Parts: sequence; structure tokens; C-alpha cells
Amino acid sequence: MYCNLFLTFYKNLLISGVQSLNSANFAPWVSKTTFIMAEKERKLFTGFAPVSTEDWQSKIHADLKGADYEKKLVWRTYEGFKVQPYYRKEDLKGLNFLEGLPGEYPFVRGNRKSGNDWFIRQDISVKDLKKANKKALEILNKGVTSLGFRIDSPAEISQAGLEILLKNILPEAIEINFDSPGNRGNCARAFSEFISGKDVNKKAITGSAPFDPVGSFILKGKLE
Repeated sequence: MYCNLFLTFYKNLLISGVQSLNSANFAPWVSKTTFIMAEKERKLFTGFAPVSTEDWQSKIHADLKGADYEKKLVWRTYEGFKVQPYYRKEDLKGLNFLEGLPGEYPFVRGNRKSGNDWFIRQDISVKDLKKANKKALEILNKGVTSLGFRIDSPAEISQAGLEILLKNILPEAIEINFDSPGNRGNCARAFSEFISGKDVNKKAITGSAPFDPVGSFILKGKLE
């Protein structure tokens, strides 16, 4: 009984709302959907008092119960950037480049006006070739488009080693990167030889192996 009464009430409410919208006069460039969304936003936020950054910080520190804010919530990238746990509108003040478009200086949205395809990369520490290959296939199936293999053992950078490491991986479909401290030059050479023996579109192959002989010479006085 109560269910039927509720459904009847809800049906009448919807009919009433639709009739009200149909009778309203909208500007030709304003859709009824836009009007509804604007109404929802207005009603949703006007009922709440603004919360200052100080209020947020006070609540966060209370929840941390004395734990270090920087260690618990601030993420540091490999490049040394500190990524805060949250950002507010005030953090965007003075960042004029946010108004820039793709293909425009300072190119924060890509250096092309269209077709900016970003890689999604994940690095794998290679301790065991077969396990690293299994991990690579797993993350590729989850959307990763760029693999980074960190290889500590120079002996594994060989044709035989790459056959195991890259088994069932299509090199022309993703980006493949290698890093082997103390043996970086051999990474690029071994991968090049590996690709040369494969029936793949070699022009579609992309990847990298960090190699900075000048920087090494400046720091250590010798080429590595």
C-alpha cells in the first residue's frame, strides 16, 4: 500500500516538473538540461558555509593524531616534485599557463594541437626474467602503454635474456625502456639487435635507455 502511494506521488511529481519545464521560456542557446543542472548546482552548494584552507588543515592534523603530515600525505615524484594531498582554487592563482592550449608555449598541454598521445608507464625491477615478463603482461592488460625494465644484472642483457623478458609482448605496440646502471650503453645495443631479428615494423618501435657519457665524464672523470 505504502509503496503504491509513494509511486503515485513520485509519478505526479515528475509530471508536474515536466509540465513546469515545458511551460518555461528558455533562451534558444540554453537547453532544459543545462537549466536543470544549474538549478542542482545552485541548490547543492548554497546550503553549505565555505570552508577555509585553515579549517581543512586543522581537521587533517587532528585526524593524523600527531603523525608527520609530509611523510603521510605528501607524495614525492622521482623528479623531486611534492604532490599535495589536495589542491584548492587559491593554488591556481598566478598560473597563467593554465589558459594555454595544446601546441602553444609553454607546451604544458603538449607540443601539438592534436594527437597528443601520452604514455602510461610503469617500471619493473627485473630480478627474475620470467617473473618480470609475467608482470609486464599483467600491467599491459590493465592499460599500461610504456614499460620500464630496470636490470641490475648485465648478464641478462642479451638476445637470450630479451627473448624471455619480452615474450608475447608486441614491441611496436608499446614503448619499451631499459635502465641498467653501469651498463646502459649495452641496453640500447642489445635491444637494437633483438629488434633487428624480428619481423616487426621497425619504424614503429619506440623506447629509451638512459645514457649520458658527458655527465658521467664530468662527475667521475671517465666515460662509462
